[in-house]
Formats: sequence, C-alpha cells, structure tokens
Amino acid sequence: MTPLKYNGQPSPASTATSPAIADKQRRRLARKLLKDLAAFTAVAVHELAPAPRPPRPRRQLNRLLYRKTLTDAELDMLVIQVGGDRMLKAVDRYTRPTLPLIAAE
Repeated sequence: MTPLKYNGQPSPASTATSPAIADKQRRRLARKLLKDLAAFTAVAVHELAPAPRPPRPRRQLNRLLYRKTLTDAELDMLVIQVGGDRMLKAVDRYTRPTLPLIAAE
C-alpha cells in the first residue's frame, strides 16, 4: 500500500513511530483537510464535520478509601454507603478463626 500524500509530502501517519503519534497526526491532517475544504467550497466547517459526540458521564470516584487511616465520621459515612448488614458480614469474614483450632492443654 502506498502512503497517502498531501501537498506532495507523505502523510504523517505513514512516517509515525508510535500508534498514539500516528493517531494525533491523522487527526491534525483531517482538521487541515476539513479547513481547506471549507475554504474551497465556502461552506461553514460545522456543516461539513460530523455532529459532536455527547459527553460521556464521568464516574465519580470516592476518595474515602485511598487513605489508610479513617476518621470516625468517614467510617460512619462508609457504613451508610455500604449498609450495616454488609459491613458486619465483612467484619465477620475478616475475623473468622482459621480451622483447625489447636486446643489448649
């Protein structure tokens, strides 16, 4: 496959070293071609370009569990978020004795 040429030069995508750089250069070339087409046809760029994508909802990360030490208020908030039953089940799993138990003599 021969590389595409724009203004007599190889396209940036054909000379890129990494996929990220190639993608960035491809987008830059597409923007330039779109601007040139808009200037040549006397049509607004937004009429030539596809409709913009709707923004994706961002996931709200809870920064509560990134620290090692939690305050009492933060623990209360965690219990409210998770639920008391689930919190007690988790404590029971964590504190369960390992079997077999060795009897004291």
